[in-house]
Amino acid sequence: GTVTSTLNASASLQSNGTQTIVAGNGGILVSGGTGSFNSAAIRNTSAAGTQSISLIGGEFRIAGGSGTMGDFAQVSGSAAQQVNFAGAGTLSVFGGSTGNQASLTQTGTAFAQSITLGISGTMTLTGNAGGALVSASGDQAIVVQGTGANQLTIGSATDSAGAHIA
Repeated sequence: GTVTSTLNASASLQSNGTQTIVAGNGGILVSGGTGSFNSAAIRNTSAAGTQSISLIGGEFRIAGGSGTMGDFAQVSGSAAQQVNFAGAGTLSVFGGSTGNQASLTQTGTAFAQSITLGISGTMTLTGNAGGALVSASGDQAIVVQGTGANQLTIGSATDSAGAHIA
């Protein structure tokens, strides 16, 4: 599935309770747009329910946009948040141009965030000029499990805004 903003618009998939998203091998793309203030987001705005995102494989890409400002891409949960890959897959948090951050965040201090990558799983944070962030206000666990070419990459030689796990 894709959550992509277009010119002069924002796109979001939002819940005020439990939210479950399941994707096959095609993956999920959350991408900011071009221009200004064309954000894209998957959000759970309530502490009343868990946000769970599960993929069979493919790529879960959170990418900041290429416009002048406000073209951020965000996946956020106010309560517990889980991202799970059942098979081989890639989690990419890819910052866009200046001011266009890409983030995977959990904001409730009493809740946890877990990210689990399966067989040959990879997680890549590339800040570029917009910055890339994976953070949790509560506990956070990142698990890379199984056999194969598992990989965790934080930052690149060309990042000017940084890539962070906090």
